Amino acid sequence: MHKVLQTVVDLFRRKNDDLIAFDEDPYTRSINLERHCFGEFSMANAQANTIMEDQSQVEVASHNALYLGVYDGHGGVEASLYVLNNLFNNLLFGSCCLAGVLWKGVLYIANLGDSRAVIGSVVDKRVSAVQLTRDHNCNDPGIRRELKSMHPGDDTIVMENNGWRVKGIIMVSRSIGDAYLKRPPFSVLNSFPTYVEVPHPFVRGVVSAEPEMLTRDIAETDKFLIFASDGLWELMTNDQAVQIVHKNPRNGIAKRLVTTALVEAARRRNVKYRAMMTTTPGKEPNVGRRTFHDDISVIVVFLDNKTPLIKKHIHDLSYRGSTDGSQPSGFALSALTVAESHSFTGDLKKSFKKRFKGSTSKGQSSRAAEGLHLLDMERTSGDQTESSKGKSQWDTLRKHLKWKKH
Repeated sequence: MHKVLQTVVDLFRRKNDDLIAFDEDPYTRSINLERHCFGEFSMANAQANTIMEDQSQVEVASHNALYLGVYDGHGGVEASLYVLNNLFNNLLFGSCCLAGVLWKGVLYIANLGDSRAVIGSVVDKRVSAVQLTRDHNCNDPGIRRELKSMHPGDDTIVMENNGWRVKGIIMVSRSIGDAYLKRPPFSVLNSFPTYVEVPHPFVRGVVSAEPEMLTRDIAETDKFLIFASDGLWELMTNDQAVQIVHKNPRNGIAKRLVTTALVEAARRRNVKYRAMMTTTPGKEPNVGRRTFHDDISVIVVFLDNKTPLIKKHIHDLSYRGSTDGSQPSGFALSALTVAESHSFTGDLKKSFKKRFKGSTSKGQSSRAAEGLHLLDMERTSGDQTESSKGKSQWDTLRKHLKWKKH
């Protein structure tokens, strides 16, 4: 066989072997391809910690809406599991989570933590990656500047400890839980679990539970959406991820992304993926899987139609990354599916226009009036800073979804 052809064949076999390894890996799981009213989606995850701390979900309302969630826990599974079981029903924002609603051609996203949403846009058959969310991670110089500006005079607000961290403890500046970093009294209660003593001064909360929110009108060029925890983005770039999705079959595409990340994690330790499969979840040096990679959760949503396709075989179903199969979803019972909700669009646009009247965001003023750009991220001199406003738009959305806020 010609050397070039042999190289292609070997590469193809190696890629297929990695996907086979994923299926044999006891700590991975995937939903290869399912339908939603705007197209199709795929999910996959990989466990690294002793207990899987990532959680993810997709809620399909068969007629006209889709809900997405990726919840990246840290220090235990309790917070992310609580969010999985409560956020969708109550719209509770208070930690590391990435949540989105796709409705009537508009994508609504709320984010806090360092999970990330990236959209793949195709023009003239060339795909480009557009990062929709900002990583609330102290290794980002912009986040460090933001924290220092919010806590003047606090020399310990960000400290280097195996990477930059809030008070030298936690990398994310916004999270679910971590109450001992949000309310000083919790840090001294013996009944409340803490990891280390919070360095002084500590007179008010240093980690926020306030999400940054954005909206985006889905354009004809927007072809797919990737929601993923930071476990994926630590091992590949936005561009690498969208290229994989664009160039490969849809069936099992989330599994392919996670597999590519796992192969890269093994390569960085000079071993093969199959050798890494012999490790056990946890942080034990050399034999713990967490020493190779973090938990990884990925959802890929294909945006085939701006308007819903009402088909009999699309059902109101809920999918969770931690379990096989699906179950009935209550998403279709929200006001998004009833005819009288048409007034919501007008109400929301009015709210956006009022919020952004006189906005000076670079290149965004005209789009702001239509509610097409970040609600809580205003750019000043090229840097992103939190405006801590814009919740009224989501309050309106919550009202129409009939979600409760506690």
